Amino acid sequence: KDCMFTIKHYFREGLITLSIEYFKINSEDALFPSYSHVTSLENLIRKNLDADGSSSLPNLKRCLPKSPYLTTSDDRILEYKYERLLFSETSRHQRVQILNTADFGNMLI
Repeated sequence: KDCMFTIKHYFREGLITLSIEYFKINSEDALFPSYSHVTSLENLIRKNLDADGSSSLPNLKRCLPKSPYLTTSDDRILEYKYERLLFSETSRHQRVQILNTADFGNMLI
């Protein structure tokens, strides 16, 4: 069933963080179908709170059959739209994969 919850943190220094998590069975029912919807909410909150500044992050997609995210060696998250896994092999020292991506063609990771 569809559900949503929010996590709000208020800090003494004036910082407020807001996380909105929701699950929709049908992606057409998404609350924030694109990043522009997220920034619109951010601007509305900043205006109503009379805040000096704000920032937002794009939606993270979870519970997908294959995750579009990769983690770099310095702990950054990268998102790629890949079509299929072409090659995968793991040795004692490394894992090598070649993915076919929509944006970059074949990609070695």
